[in-house]
Amino acid sequence: MSPKHRLHILILAFVAGFAGCAATPELEGPIPTDQPAVVLEAAALTDWSRLLAKDLRRGLRGLDVDLRLNDDGSVAVSLPVDRFFSRESAQLHPEAMLACSRISAALYRHGGGVTHVLASDNTDRDLEPASRLAARRADSVVAVLNISGVPATRLRGEGRQTDAKPQLRLLVRPVVRGAEASAWRPPGAGE
Repeated sequence: MSPKHRLHILILAFVAGFAGCAATPELEGPIPTDQPAVVLEAAALTDWSRLLAKDLRRGLRGLDVDLRLNDDGSVAVSLPVDRFFSRESAQLHPEAMLACSRISAALYRHGGGVTHVLASDNTDRDLEPASRLAARRADSVVAVLNISGVPATRLRGEGRQTDAKPQLRLLVRPVVRGAEASAWRPPGAGE
């Protein structure tokens, strides 16, 4: 066998080895959904939000996310719309489904809270009104989070129309003793 053929066989073996490693990652298994939201004491709020944010950062490493801790103890995560959805579509990409699975796992580990999924889209579209596409996108993320283990009772989805760049945001509000109802309050425009 000539050196050229040996090199060719080695290259093919090398490529075949990497092809096996590059398989599409499987979604993490479903998480039990019977876990109630943890009701936090106000003193534990800061630790809870920091630990949740740290876990979310770790799980979403590699994605262009903007993660923010708010003064009220909630955690806001802005996700890249173009990496989650195709243009004019509400169907999630596989990478987005994996990210939602990791978000669900982090929410489960930290006792959840109430997760508001906010999708917004701009008015520059011909095929479908922006508010309807945004609502369908929010519903898609809510459905995947629910399938991945977040109880539907702790999920809220909302589509909004905007003049700005399309966004996909998650706002995780803690359930705090004495102010439990505030976790379910719809997010304001600035949140």
